[in-house]
Amino acid sequence: MKTVLPTGNSHIDLEVINKCAKEPEKFVANCERDYDSQINSAVNEIIYNGSKVVMLAGPSSSGKTTTAHKISKCFSERGINAPVVSLDDFFLGKAHYKRLPNGLLDMESIDTLDLKLINEVFAQLTETKEADFPLFDFEKSCRKKEVNHIALSENDVLVVEGLHALNPLLTQSIDAKEVYRVYVSTRTQFTCNGKELLTPKDNRLIRRIIRDHNFRNRPPKKTLEDWVNVLDGEKKYIYEFRDSADFKIDSALNYEGCIFHHYILPLVDELKSDDTHGGKIRCIVETLEAFDDIDFSYIPKDSLLREFIGK
Repeated sequence: MKTVLPTGNSHIDLEVINKCAKEPEKFVANCERDYDSQINSAVNEIIYNGSKVVMLAGPSSSGKTTTAHKISKCFSERGINAPVVSLDDFFLGKAHYKRLPNGLLDMESIDTLDLKLINEVFAQLTETKEADFPLFDFEKSCRKKEVNHIALSENDVLVVEGLHALNPLLTQSIDAKEVYRVYVSTRTQFTCNGKELLTPKDNRLIRRIIRDHNFRNRPPKKTLEDWVNVLDGEKKYIYEFRDSADFKIDSALNYEGCIFHHYILPLVDELKSDDTHGGKIRCIVETLEAFDDIDFSYIPKDSLLREFIGK
């Protein structure tokens, strides 16, 4: 299978964005359509290859969950059932996690997952077309008693999303011909007069700060403190496998900067004078202030950005 690179531009200039923002409804619709076209192309490739298991990976705040469910929906529109499971449900629990040299738990390591159980469940699903997948209780940091029973018919496809989904240790019990690998991340660079304004990593950081505040009751300072470990974990556990992907999706939406300053600027203003993170925060604030406003009401209810800003 041949790796398919993301469609669309790898960079877009601020002047173009702010010009498009004058017609927000059209701009947002075009950006969403570009993203959805990548989903459609991926599904076409998966069907063409006859794959039965889709392993979808990507770094933090790349939009893995939304992308997985959009792939599932695209299959459904073609009459194919494609349930989604998250590798997070295979977590062992904090009591089993290793610690980093600084004493913090290594939350990014593949060792946080029950690899033995993953391969057992995948093997059973391949052999019998049904299996019980675990469910994880994130509040208690342990596995639930309930299970997620999945049964597949002959034409069904399983979509598996998670940080480590491309690691071959997870699919040892599946015939390689049955597996299709998808890698999703922000790839587009936002520029101003030819100079980089917002990197793909900074785009993901902004998403993560907003998501952590909205859904995880985590202040921006804590997100920033964790970010170094997150990036280090990506280098150690994800990037070496991304070129093994059969399809790569760019999850950056060109109108993001026009939306995010509604959410992030009030959150981080008090951190501008922070000794550790002040420089980074000031850079983010100055960058986002350069984008013209687009009201969040223009964002579709099923947009990938809803994964971070909510409904």
